Amino acid sequence: MRDIDLLRLEADAAFVDLLASLEGISEEQAWGQAKLLPDEYMHSEGSIYSVVLHIAAGKFIYGSVGYRNMEVRWRDCVARFESFWPDWKAAKEYLNEGQAYWLQSWGAETDLERMVPIHQGRQMPSWQAIWTVIHHDAYHAGQIQYLRATVPPSKVPPPEEGDLWRQYCGPSPSW
Repeated sequence: MRDIDLLRLEADAAFVDLLASLEGISEEQAWGQAKLLPDEYMHSEGSIYSVVLHIAAGKFIYGSVGYRNMEVRWRDCVARFESFWPDWKAAKEYLNEGQAYWLQSWGAETDLERMVPIHQGRQMPSWQAIWTVIHHDAYHAGQIQYLRATVPPSKVPPPEEGDLWRQYCGPSPSW
């Protein structure tokens, strides 16, 4: 088996595990928020809903910056999810769209040692960029499982977090 084929299998498997962690989560469960310590951010405001948007946006950004000449930027991701906030079904659709975009972005990769840009303005080997997103799915699948087991559901959606994204991602060259 070629290395690229193994990475494709790993990407698919990590995403299947991520989707399994979301199986059966209601909108009210997705909206429930962990109580974060002051000045903590966790790349989300502490809800499953927010984590899903974080994962989806990361897929678009890694694919766009590394493989598609920055055709999608952080600001595009923020505008997109602000357009459907706080719709849980739309968030899951955005995640699936992000996965498809991500897989297509590096689908024709032939040189896994080729240096590709990432959103922070530096570069890494293509295999490492791909592996980072695979690991990201696995990490957040576990985080979601923990949140669903410990955070009570909420009938009130979490506050929009576009301003947090602007604060943390605004300085990025891929904003």
